[in-house]
Amino acid sequence: MYKDKTLRFISLSQANRHSAHPEATPITMRNHWTTWGLLLLLASLAGCSEPFSRKSRQPLPPLETTHFKSKVDNSVVGHIYRLQLQKGDTLADVARHFAIGFQALQDANPGIDPWLPPEGKEIILPLAFILPDAPREGLVINLPSMRLFHFKEHGRVESYPIGIGRAGWNTPLGRTHIVQKKSNPKWVVPESIRREHASLGDPLPKVVPSGPDNPLGSHALRLGFPSYLIHGTNKPYGVGLRISHGCIRLYPENMVNLYSRVEVGTPVTIVDQPYLLGWWGNQLYLEAHTPLQPQGEETVKWLAELEGRLRRIEKEIHGEIDWNRVAETVSEARGIPIPILTKARNLDRLIASVPLAPHPDQWPYSPDFPDFSVGWYLDLDLPLMTRDARKLAAILRHQGPPLPAHRIGDQVFIGPYASKPAAIKIKSRLQRKLQLGSKLVSPWKSQELLKMTVIHYRE
Repeated sequence: MYKDKTLRFISLSQANRHSAHPEATPITMRNHWTTWGLLLLLASLAGCSEPFSRKSRQPLPPLETTHFKSKVDNSVVGHIYRLQLQKGDTLADVARHFAIGFQALQDANPGIDPWLPPEGKEIILPLAFILPDAPREGLVINLPSMRLFHFKEHGRVESYPIGIGRAGWNTPLGRTHIVQKKSNPKWVVPESIRREHASLGDPLPKVVPSGPDNPLGSHALRLGFPSYLIHGTNKPYGVGLRISHGCIRLYPENMVNLYSRVEVGTPVTIVDQPYLLGWWGNQLYLEAHTPLQPQGEETVKWLAELEGRLRRIEKEIHGEIDWNRVAETVSEARGIPIPILTKARNLDRLIASVPLAPHPDQWPYSPDFPDFSVGWYLDLDLPLMTRDARKLAAILRHQGPPLPAHRIGDQVFIGPYASKPAAIKIKSRLQRKLQLGSKLVSPWKSQELLKMTVIHYRE
């Protein structure tokens, strides 16, 4: 299908990395540590310099994570940064702090364990974006990049990471608008979702009241598409994943901001654009994401369309495109704008030259639990190595709602809970949602563990 020096060698057999999630994937000793590759948008300094801005001897000003400035003749906003990880960091905490989707951070940094990343490792903060090919008005949502763009006057753009519908519960495409705004929404559960939960032994009421157990979070925007919303969430670490029943989720803090900035009647455009092209000055950039259906005919169509666009550009500019870099960019699908003209600098050097973002003193949204103390616990009773126990504890602490997991040696305990019924309720959730078995640990037994344990791990 493809000629020499084109995309002919791009594999169409990429796995769909965006569908896995800790509460949607059974945990077994077989797939546990591979499928938990699951669960950042640092913005421009002034919004008007190229994505790979070079290091400066001047200290960086406060980093803006959701607001950008675009130029009429440029379709690339934001910047790429680096961040040096510290002990105890997880990519989930980094992603939320910098308003980046969890999968987007993983895609930009392949091969890094999201739950136990190496201390001192430098990662990329993928905070530059090519704007979708759509009218620059109201809200524009690109499903493959899992980002929402809010276009405002004077070239201002706000952007937030989103969670979208999983396979079989696809988020709809097309043009619509906001028809209702609602704070502290109740969730009227669709009958199809009630049937699904009932089949899994997790029956839902017809209406879930507002509060911490409501998956809509504290604010919601109803769309003209029947039954579809843009809303917050009580499971923030699902943002940036394909996990919903078709609605669009934002981090709670991002949803509060968006809610205050849009009105009923605001137009909403939802597109499916895995391959984005954009200019910054005299350089052409390509941003590639894993298609929603990576093995389908739609992907073949996208690749053919991309090749056609690039060949037309070559003729128009009388320049030459680096087809090897194009193929590499599409194949790797790292979700960052990559310069693809032959005169572009080496990518590794480009990344090494970008500024190093300051590491925050703490992660403000990271779950915080008390130390191991006397109470009712659940012992996961799994044959784990110490490293695996650390990883499992980190994953459980980033569930929705978070679970107070503690690692003691190579064992993982969840608690404390004030009563036996409260612990049994969580035991049922672990089995139903995560297929994790557990044993009840009484306050007396936890007191014995507390006496025997000299060092308690909360990593």
